[in-house]
Amino acid sequence: YGDHRDLHLSIRRQRQMCIRDSVSTHHHNNHDPNDINHGHQLRTIRLHEDGTLDRTYFGDGTGAFNPFGGAEEGIVEIVPTNNGDILFLGTFGGNAYESFGAARTNNLGQQEEEFRTSWDDGTNAERARRGIQLPDGKIILVGQVGNGAERDFAITRHLKDGSIDNSFGDQGKLRFPVSNAEDIAWDVHVQKDGKLLLTGSSHNGQNWDLAVARVNYDGTLDTSFNGTGTTTIPCLLYTSPSPRDQRGSRVPGYG
Repeated sequence: YGDHRDLHLSIRRQRQMCIRDSVSTHHHNNHDPNDINHGHQLRTIRLHEDGTLDRTYFGDGTGAFNPFGGAEEGIVEIVPTNNGDILFLGTFGGNAYESFGAARTNNLGQQEEEFRTSWDDGTNAERARRGIQLPDGKIILVGQVGNGAERDFAITRHLKDGSIDNSFGDQGKLRFPVSNAEDIAWDVHVQKDGKLLLTGSSHNGQNWDLAVARVNYDGTLDTSFNGTGTTTIPCLLYTSPSPRDQRGSRVPGYG
């Protein structure tokens, strides 16, 4: 009944487990660009510590929702909040464009609010690949924006409630190239000084190099890192951006 991808597990403070999967339902043409509702949904289940379904969640322990009614929705991070709400962060589609975003539900699985940010009105492909929560509770998403050789590293920052943190970068987001061709940010780590280290892939025209960038806490490139804030490391055996070729399993969020 669908393409199950990106299993993600979040252990909540109440020692419950929240699992989500990105699902495309069987009754839509998922490859037709003219089909606005491609049938992709976000499906979650919540388990008690003993593995039984928590039936207070969505009424039976499982639920599916489509925050922006779009085509390319996929969650890369789940963040439980102090008041019991749950944040789902990743790529969200929509009738006009796709974007990085967050959807918030309450403890029962009922949708409360959605937030999204985008670099344009629909001409660019935008994919969130990884999310982390910072020590101060804010959330970082990294991935890529653009098309073909024009794809760049992309990063957004969200507040604890999922809303866009407009104090970061350009109204909550930052886009920058690492090479002259396609760039993909796959992962992000926070340093002790609060700077963000992004790692990913950059195409050099023939194959893929490892790519690294460092971003200041305020969302600007850290030019003390290699003079530009970015660097690439040749990797002759790295011929595909899919981490499956390197580690034997696909990185969550890779489409």
